[in-house]
Amino acid sequence: MKRAIVFSLELTLPEPTEDDKRADFERLRDASGLEDLTPSVGSLRALPYAIRKNHFNVSPVIGLFDKAPVLLSPSAERPHAIAMDIGTTNIVLRLYDMKTNVKRAEYQFRNPQVAFGEDILSRIQYCMKGGLKELRESLVEGINEAIKTVSLEASLSTQDVFAVVVSANTVMTHLLIGLDVRNIPVSPYIPVVSRALFFRATEIGLHINPEALVYLFPNAGSYVGGDIISGVLATG
Repeated sequence: MKRAIVFSLELTLPEPTEDDKRADFERLRDASGLEDLTPSVGSLRALPYAIRKNHFNVSPVIGLFDKAPVLLSPSAERPHAIAMDIGTTNIVLRLYDMKTNVKRAEYQFRNPQVAFGEDILSRIQYCMKGGLKELRESLVEGINEAIKTVSLEASLSTQDVFAVVVSANTVMTHLLIGLDVRNIPVSPYIPVVSRALFFRATEIGLHINPEALVYLFPNAGSYVGGDIISGVLATG
């Protein structure tokens, strides 16, 4: 069975007895059917309270961190995910309910990096003059404001967001995570990384649930980015 990168389950756990003294996490893991499930530290801290508050009825949020299942939250009533396209000029976010797959909100805004250069090459030149940190910070700040906007529209807390999937060209992907772009525009056109990437939201600086996963589409080369690859997948 194929699953999303982050998904939610509805589980009823058997309550502990003298004959069943499994630990809380092992009890949840066994009920999930995911034998290789591992916990995050944050999920373990919340686990004993969450399962007893809900009388052993829980809605755990699980992320596939590079295909390995990780418990992100022992129980979440309103888990949501964001699909984001980072364009050179504009950025679009869509907020989805993970339980119903219904789109709850959408927001488009101008890429804040335009203030440092209208096109890709001018931003690369800005980075080569020592501006990489400034470009990255402006982008992350703009994204965080947009996340607040869509969360407010859907009457959610940003802490209800457990996943962000990012589609972007090769340079935008590099700038989001603060990678050197100086080798991309010159022969032999070498990016720092091409594979799909998984990060914790805190590693990138996104103000959502601290256990949330961020997935970046792979790049096929310097000028064939995750935006094209995600478009091909979406259109079949």
